[in-house]
Amino acid sequence: MTYPREVVEALGAEPTPEQWRAISMPLEPSVVVAGAGSGKTSVMAARVVYLALAAMGRVEAGHAGVLPGNVLCLTFTNKATENLSLRVRRALLALDLDEGEEPTILNYHGFAAEIIERHGLLAGVEPGQRILSTAQRTELCARVLDEMTFRHVPSEWQPSVVTKILELAEQAANHRVTPERIIEFVRGRLEELRTISVSDRAYDAAREAYRQRLNESTPAN
Repeated sequence: MTYPREVVEALGAEPTPEQWRAISMPLEPSVVVAGAGSGKTSVMAARVVYLALAAMGRVEAGHAGVLPGNVLCLTFTNKATENLSLRVRRALLALDLDEGEEPTILNYHGFAAEIIERHGLLAGVEPGQRILSTAQRTELCARVLDEMTFRHVPSEWQPSVVTKILELAEQAANHRVTPERIIEFVRGRLEELRTISVSDRAYDAAREAYRQRLNESTPAN
């Protein structure tokens, strides 16, 4: 099989059958599962090129294709974003596209920040708000701990306390659950455990674990 020259250049080599399937998939939802180092970034760049070639009528794709200006590429890290941006821009140079015809390439946090900036008012969020990175959240939590004391848990070794607080906050935010609801749920499960346990040992162990978690996440007044 002869592959489009532009796709081969974007990929850096002729695609494997599996890579070509991912690059040339129809315009419909699909999932590509690939491990680390398997060339996912190169395949994404080649996919953008392939869709552009289809939109320009330079390959037979069975669909209208998509010009790069209508493509959104999301990655997890800043490094991956920079890598993908560089690969895509290099690959698109050979297509003689109109100036500015390139995809939007962001990581998830950056994309979320843009949505909030543009449309946040619809959800009651004022423009200019920013999303804290993991490092910023850790620093902010550590600063708060410097000014707080806890009833039962020592906070001299702050990284472990910070990690537990941030994990709890992230899970609560992801599931849209308030701390009060979490406490209510855990207390309810403790009561269920009391009714089904054959001894008090399991209940006491669960209650102690709950008490420790609560102390670690609740500052003293």
